Amino acid sequence: MTGDTHRAFSVTFALGGAVALTHFGLTEVNPLVAAPVLLMSARYGALMPDVDHHWGNVSEKTLPNKILNTFIHLTGGTHRSWQTHSWDIYFVLLAIVLLFPMELLEPLGVPTVSVLSMLVYGVMLGWGSHLFADMLTPQGVRLVCWRKFKVRLVPKWAMFATNSKWEDMCYKFVRVVNTLAGLAYVVWCLYILDLLPLVENLF
Repeated sequence: MTGDTHRAFSVTFALGGAVALTHFGLTEVNPLVAAPVLLMSARYGALMPDVDHHWGNVSEKTLPNKILNTFIHLTGGTHRSWQTHSWDIYFVLLAIVLLFPMELLEPLGVPTVSVLSMLVYGVMLGWGSHLFADMLTPQGVRLVCWRKFKVRLVPKWAMFATNSKWEDMCYKFVRVVNTLAGLAYVVWCLYILDLLPLVENLF
């Protein structure tokens, strides 16, 4: 998938993640604030796995991306190799993020810790969206890092390749889903924050 499609999928995952984090009590951040932060960091996370390209082909040449790119290639990584495109690596890091004892960061202050956690959650959501989107291509992604076997949701046919009409259809479909999901998310926020009566009074 191309960068634009990965960004579109990251919006879907970020909105879903914002609902999940609030519903399961994993954050105390107001959901109307959490969503924009998650959307911003998920955008980075959605493109982060593709820093495994040759540095000259990496679109966003930032210092964090340079560090990641160097580490990946020092460990023998290539595009879609185990370092960035394996579900097991992703879930291990996700577990570390979710189970990290936030009390250790208390000296930084509650607002700082809340923002940092949202940024990290967003990156992980974007990364997950990237792996899912790549499963919609013939190349697929690794299930476990130590095997070359890859999982995919489409046949290994050229019509499902990157930059194909199939990707264009996926992109347009996800854009529609994101629009509807965004509207639903706002209504959901107004409901759980008990702001619907206030909105009704305005009309």
